[in-house]
Amino acid sequence: MFASLKGLNFGNFILMVRSEDNWHNDTQKNCMFIEGALGVAEGRGHKAAVMSDHDDWMKIAGADCEVDDNNQRFLIWQRKDGWESMRGFKPFGGFVMPVLKVFTGPVELCNNNLDLMCFLP
Repeated sequence: MFASLKGLNFGNFILMVRSEDNWHNDTQKNCMFIEGALGVAEGRGHKAAVMSDHDDWMKIAGADCEVDDNNQRFLIWQRKDGWESMRGFKPFGGFVMPVLKVFTGPVELCNNNLDLMCFLP
């Protein structure tokens, strides 16, 4: 499944798990794909991260899918609520706390649309 990644060079790997993306309707298959993709990146010595929020994760991967059971992977919490805080965070996917939060966007800056992120304590 991941043979097409062979020979690809990258620094960090961020997998976006969002409802508007094309995902299978079987959460178990999606969970296996997520785990596999993160594992391939880590197997090549890269840091692996997931960008998602609780609701999207539940729809796509399901409540039983935990991909960060040893606190080695990073979560970028996609919650555009305007708050630069943990306000409203519910653990999911084995993640107990995100390292970054996408809190607003898109914002136009220099003719580009950007989402704004903040580091969380």
